[in-house]
Amino acid sequence: MKITISNILKAGGKIICPLLFFIPSLYAFSSEIPSAQQASDHEEKYEALIDSADRYAAIKNWTKAELFTLEAIRLQPAKKTNWLLWANLGEIRTNLERDDDAIEAYNIALTLHPKSQKTLMGRARLLILNKRVKEALPDLTTLLTNDSTLEWPRIMRGFILLDKGLTKEAAVDFSILNRLYPDNNRGYYGLGMAAQMEGRNDKAIEMFSKTIEIEPEEEAYLRLISLLADEGKLMEASDRLREAMKQFPRNGNMFLLRAYLHKLNFQNDEAEIALKLANEYHADPHLFEIFFPKITKQERKK
Repeated sequence: MKITISNILKAGGKIICPLLFFIPSLYAFSSEIPSAQQASDHEEKYEALIDSADRYAAIKNWTKAELFTLEAIRLQPAKKTNWLLWANLGEIRTNLERDDDAIEAYNIALTLHPKSQKTLMGRARLLILNKRVKEALPDLTTLLTNDSTLEWPRIMRGFILLDKGLTKEAAVDFSILNRLYPDNNRGYYGLGMAAQMEGRNDKAIEMFSKTIEIEPEEEAYLRLISLLADEGKLMEASDRLREAMKQFPRNGNMFLLRAYLHKLNFQNDEAEIALKLANEYHADPHLFEIFFPKITKQERKK
């Protein structure tokens, strides 16, 4: 197989975690929790504990927030709305970096309320971050079954399917994403990756170009430029690289691409200069070693 940057980008590594999208806080404050119209003293204490948990969560004192949430659950363990408190514990423990405990809390919340969007979202996010992608996929599918317009689950399921090599199934998700959220470039990026994995480079080039048109980003440029180079379109690749370097002027991988294009054009002196800059700006060592294997780590440090 031809060793090119696009092949390395196509085949190398997991693609899920770097593409996780920010989810706003999933913590449900007491205003979201239904209360009895005529609360007893016992219920008033329950609600006071929840209010205390809310106050500590608002100032990110997660240890105290957990303490008061657990006290509320112990006070009224059979309360129907406790699924929300368990979901909150999932968010609290995530912030405390106790992921296993957080997942356990989300599991309990979903046992009590299986279709909770916030809880499914929180558990899926945490499972993905812990590289338990296979377990996260059913949660994402449930979310989309319940509401097909959700953005984050659609994005993440698409990339998980790509990671499993299911390009056609992933392309369905990305096409839906493009229709629902035309200003989100993830759909075009995902379609570009699917096309690249299938060897449809012209389509991939089109999709990565559209990605950049919506919002310039480093990896889309890397894939686009390397594909253009693979297709022998060196002049266009150089033009897009100049464009990219205006957006990312001190990016080591861009200098590595410049060195690679100079190498393809037999411009050895220019390639040497670009390689030094790639090293100075910390280009990806893996790509460095693949494309310039004769240059040792010690030589790069000079």
